[in-house]
Amino acid sequence: MIQLKQTYGSLIDAVPELKEYLNVSEQSFILTSELAGKSSEDWNSLEARVLSLLMYHSLNTSLSVRLLTTFAQPIEALALLRVRFEQLIVSSFLINSEKKDGFEPFISDIERSDYRYSQAIKNIDPLIYGSIEKIFQDELNHAKLKTFFNERSIDPNFDFEKDRLKNKWTNLNKYEMCVKRDELVDEHDPIQSIKLSQIYLSIYKFASIFVHCETGILTENFLSNYKGQPSPNISLVLTNLINVAQIDLIQSYEILKFIKPNKVQKHLDLYNSYNKMVLNDYQLIIDKIVKAL
Repeated sequence: MIQLKQTYGSLIDAVPELKEYLNVSEQSFILTSELAGKSSEDWNSLEARVLSLLMYHSLNTSLSVRLLTTFAQPIEALALLRVRFEQLIVSSFLINSEKKDGFEPFISDIERSDYRYSQAIKNIDPLIYGSIEKIFQDELNHAKLKTFFNERSIDPNFDFEKDRLKNKWTNLNKYEMCVKRDELVDEHDPIQSIKLSQIYLSIYKFASIFVHCETGILTENFLSNYKGQPSPNISLVLTNLINVAQIDLIQSYEILKFIKPNKVQKHLDLYNSYNKMVLNDYQLIIDKIVKAL
């Protein structure tokens, strides 16, 4: 019997089959946390530290997707599923690309970002910005100083007054990052060989319809008629949990493989279990969800 670590919405009581997918997400993060080690020596490289912080955001985003879905809010969860997938794209691109294309510009941009965002504030009402500037003067000056030295380390002739600050750490968009990452991974690795570009063309594109409030959000892909009232498309409950479990499994596996490559067997076993789950009778599960609602 599956014992979940988190407390979820009432749907899992009526549809216990959903626990299988929730368990994959939970165990993905737990295994990486336990097997990678908890001492500072295990995460002492700058790259490992970046990955651990990215995994922190990923864990919480994944949990939010799972909570919203099991509380029968699958459309809103779908929007966060897109965010969750973007987290995987960035993490996987950093791990699988050369440092000069991934970790180095990404880490360099962390210090630059504070100053860049502070400059964006100038576009709001001058009175509001004036108040913010007074309150956070030290922070703004510190961000500018860090950015100056960061840019000088790249270009010794950088001048704040004349030169343009870099807008982002890579010129690739998210789909291009997926494609590049797919070209670099070990095609014989059962988990890393999963094509992120294919996930992008399905999950990302579909979730973007809701994120951007396109006309498609009024179609049956998102809404169904239940007892004369609009309600979420029930199939989204299942597909959300299947997709977030796969995303969680890929990212946690890649991070562990990056840090402790000889410790990944349990993730591979979990992946085999996941593959058996996706062969479940979906219609039976969906019928149970409908009755539960």
